[in-house]
Amino acid sequence: MRRWPPIIGRAATLASAFEERFGRPPTLRRNHYELVSDISATAAGYQNTLGDYKRLSSLSAQGRRDGYFPDFSETVRTLTRERGFADDADLREHVRTIARVDRMIGQEVAVCVCVEKDGVRGFLHDWYDDYGVLVTSLNGYGSQTLVDKLRRWRSSDQRPLVVLYAGDHDATGEDIDRDFRHRLGAGIEVRRVGLLPEHVERYGLPRSPFDKPDSRAETFVRRHGGLWQTELDALDPTILRRLFDEAFFELWDMSVFEQQVAKERQLLVDVLGEAA
Repeated sequence: MRRWPPIIGRAATLASAFEERFGRPPTLRRNHYELVSDISATAAGYQNTLGDYKRLSSLSAQGRRDGYFPDFSETVRTLTRERGFADDADLREHVRTIARVDRMIGQEVAVCVCVEKDGVRGFLHDWYDDYGVLVTSLNGYGSQTLVDKLRRWRSSDQRPLVVLYAGDHDATGEDIDRDFRHRLGAGIEVRRVGLLPEHVERYGLPRSPFDKPDSRAETFVRRHGGLWQTELDALDPTILRRLFDEAFFELWDMSVFEQQVAKERQLLVDVLGEAA
């Protein structure tokens, strides 16, 4: 029997700790998987089921209305406002922030970092925006619009383009990057950095029932000996970054990158008339 008051209390604690660690709130799904792996939450009866996930969604929303549960991250409903400047010092600080040369110039290959779901995309921006690489998410099977944008970018840039990709480990997830790779075509390489089968075992990630109809289920069973799904959201972001970094720094020349950053510093001196 579930004891929801301690479960929700633990969920709030885990959500606050996550934001303190990573500088951004977790998604509802990430909070769910943290509870699935948390001893106190499972001792109170929390399980890796759709019913518990929905109950967590409902009770955490009530907790936010009551003022004690922290925010979750949302990727669809955003609130934006164009920036204004209070004075010339504020404007200069903005220029320092946006003054960028193309930091991929000089690299032998162009790089795109990509995840299956948009809820994880914010981490890619945190980790790789400073390098000036392409960042995207597929949100399931990649749209033809996204495929066309990447193909046009590759055609204009002329260098080989390598897409570093991470997605769910399930019958559909394995097929998503196959489909993506096939439609991107020549000159664009897709390297799957996760989730790989060994990651599920190595990091003790939870397996959920894969109970939706899928023509690829039989192939998945033959390849892996069973049918389940393990979502990328279940992987700790610190580990996910390590998987991306291992692949990224095999491609990335830091000395060339540092030369581009030095050009930026000089650009700021030229534009602002002062050291950056």
